[in-house]
Amino acid sequence: MSRLDDLMKNVNKKYGEVITEGQAELVYDKIPFTAPRLNYMTYGGLVEGRFHMFAGTEGSGKTLTALDVCKNAMEKYPDKKVFYADLEQTLDPVWGLKNGVDINKFIIFKPDVCETEMVLDTLVEAIKTEECSLVVLDSIPTMVSGQIMGDSVGQNKYGGNAQAIARFCNKVQGLIRRTNTTVLFINQVRDDLNSPYGGFITPGGRALKFALSTWLEFRKGKFIDIDGKELTNSAENPAGNLVNVTLKKSKVCVSDRRLGYYTLNYVHGIDTIADYVEIGLQVGVLNQKGSFFDVIDPETGEVLNPNKIQGRVKLKEQLAEHKDWIDLIDNQLQDKEIEDLISKAELDKANLYLNDSKDTD
Repeated sequence: MSRLDDLMKNVNKKYGEVITEGQAELVYDKIPFTAPRLNYMTYGGLVEGRFHMFAGTEGSGKTLTALDVCKNAMEKYPDKKVFYADLEQTLDPVWGLKNGVDINKFIIFKPDVCETEMVLDTLVEAIKTEECSLVVLDSIPTMVSGQIMGDSVGQNKYGGNAQAIARFCNKVQGLIRRTNTTVLFINQVRDDLNSPYGGFITPGGRALKFALSTWLEFRKGKFIDIDGKELTNSAENPAGNLVNVTLKKSKVCVSDRRLGYYTLNYVHGIDTIADYVEIGLQVGVLNQKGSFFDVIDPETGEVLNPNKIQGRVKLKEQLAEHKDWIDLIDNQLQDKEIEDLISKAELDKANLYLNDSKDTD
């Protein structure tokens, strides 16, 4: 036995199987999104036992998407809890129910004084219980570091939140993998006032960005009516809007699917069927002639609907009743190349922010 073999044997005996020869293919368990385009972008959702961040401007859909992830985590792990740090104290149970989320089943943490160190220490203790499938921090800029809590608002202090968050990430990175607890940060996008060239910043420091496995940025898209048609920004009574999403970082999948969007209905929440209509038309499972639609088997070319379907509202009703048609669209979606799926014209039409934000801390 060589000296290296002795080393491997001794270290593994002392610390567990931490040294191996070679590496097996990485297979990740994931918490999926309800929106099919987000699952497509992220190759299936958020990897469990890792750090993730949703950032965006006000009203962009980041909290809504976080609630959607909470719902799916609860469905996947019914014996575990979601620990939600509602630091802004704006979590609305009525809006949650519209999106299929029973917020009353959350463990909700909403301190009156959001001191950074106290909040993060509480999250550490929640993770240590091993009873949480998902821990959500909403949101990072709400926290105030202890070093400035008692100072005058006119005094300048730097790095308080960033230092605490860096220590938090270093401290619990191994713990969340061992306990299989997913941590989701919600953050804001703000104008960078310190740069002469403009741009944007996301508070929290650079260490957080290095620790993240997935970073999604959200922007509010065009308003839509009840039939999904786009409205102007001055529309008086929109039925919903598009939520534009950019994949800013991914450590766990190829970053070749950077841009996407999903449909938000103000009455029913995330409109998955509306997204399947658009995707079905793009991947060839749905065929439109005027106001009429057909459902096509992509392998045989057979028309699956016995009667013509007139109008998008009727088409959405039919898709909701036929899960096998949804499965056809899903299968084609996974096989489709990103260049074929979303053209630049469609991205412009969806009002996506194609220019990268400037990331400064």
